[in-house]
Amino acid sequence: MLVILALAGAATAREEGVRLVSSAGSAVTFEVTVPGARVVPAPGGAVRLVIEGYGTFSPPGAVELPGRTFRVAIPRYGDPRVSVTVLEEERLGPLNLVRVPGERFIEGENGVPVTEQYNTPDPWANGGGLPLYEALAASFMGRQRVLPIRINPLVLDAGGARLVRRLSVTVSFGTAGALSGTDVLGQAPLSGAWKRLYDELLVNPGDAASFRKPLDMTRATAAAAEAGKKLKIRIPETGVYYMSADSLIAAGLSAGLATGELALRKYYYDETSPDLLRTVDVPLFFVE
Repeated sequence: MLVILALAGAATAREEGVRLVSSAGSAVTFEVTVPGARVVPAPGGAVRLVIEGYGTFSPPGAVELPGRTFRVAIPRYGDPRVSVTVLEEERLGPLNLVRVPGERFIEGENGVPVTEQYNTPDPWANGGGLPLYEALAASFMGRQRVLPIRINPLVLDAGGARLVRRLSVTVSFGTAGALSGTDVLGQAPLSGAWKRLYDELLVNPGDAASFRKPLDMTRATAAAAEAGKKLKIRIPETGVYYMSADSLIAAGLSAGLATGELALRKYYYDETSPDLLRTVDVPLFFVE
């Protein structure tokens, strides 16, 4: 069976601990409240700092620092600038933090590879670490440009560890890329799967209506006349596949089609039948 997914991004339930303070059109400000941390014993006399809703971005061999990513809707053009102000912090004193293990494949029973964890050299032995915040490369979630911002609230210094419990984040971008009033009126209202996705994942989902990239009306209008048009995809072998919406559009699929207008059919030759050519519908699953 071949499964094609039109992916827009993985969705997870929106977590607590973030509050939108303001969105004035040229900047977005939000506050992050970091939950209390639990110190959990780890092997070798080390400890792990556990914060609900936080994972880690530390590389293998480095101490495990908690972190979390927040996604901010931004206009389609321009270079956003990020500034952070610490509002509250807590001193934790010296901590012997557990290190992130390395992973590698080794040969297991009957030649089946298994994953083994091992101690790897510390990449921060000569200095370094994770910054309190880091703005990653912006990318599009559907037609909405999104800026991911990582927050690593545990800071290590000569006095030990301190946990930033509350901080204010401002993303400034001016007015570049915001839709005009005419463009906004011409936009279809945000609803359905995209609205649910933005509501769950974005700090400022209410800005999507004005920040979204408008539809290419020329392509969207032409889509109705292209009913029944086929996009051929060569599949080298049987398996489970996914394809992103962007890659399908780049290959020639109209951007104006709804998922209900798409079908996947397999064409093959059956030498036992008179007409040889056979067609069968293949199951599809869309993630919008």
